[in-house]
Amino acid sequence: VVIFKDLNGNNKQDNDEEGVENMLVNIRAVSLFNNVKDSLEEKNDNGEDIISNQKGEVTLENIPAGIYKVKCTSLVSNGEWFEAGESEYKIDSKKKIYIPLTRGVRINGSILVERDKYSTLGNDLDLSRIRVTAMDSTGRTFSVLTDRKGNFAINLPSGKYTLTINESAVGENF
Repeated sequence: VVIFKDLNGNNKQDNDEEGVENMLVNIRAVSLFNNVKDSLEEKNDNGEDIISNQKGEVTLENIPAGIYKVKCTSLVSNGEWFEAGESEYKIDSKKKIYIPLTRGVRINGSILVERDKYSTLGNDLDLSRIRVTAMDSTGRTFSVLTDRKGNFAINLPSGKYTLTINESAVGENF
């Protein structure tokens, strides 16, 4: 398995597209072609976990041909690059599986507050540590905290999102 940053979006690793290290790759047998029980299948139903090397490669030797579910999860922040999730692949001893990371989008924003007309609070308002959450149509969420001035930046996979904030963190005077 090779995990790489797909710069041009063609789902193929080109010469200028680097592999991604520190990806946790889970490989789990769905069905084997030879109907023989395999040690991977007998060990556990959760599959095998392997971490990608500096070239983004993961190697499993002597596994029987079959259909396998492969799921990649980043162990470190990859910024604007996101894993594809879980997919099924037909795997045999001669096949190399390429899994592209896709580039997402970055949303920059800030929280603007309007003071209550009769507020006695000073001008230096701390808007730090307010959670901003982005939720996609499948219910998957991504969160970030604001800085002292209420600014935030969040990297997301491409898609449609609903942004919400923890309004109770601001208080009732706004």
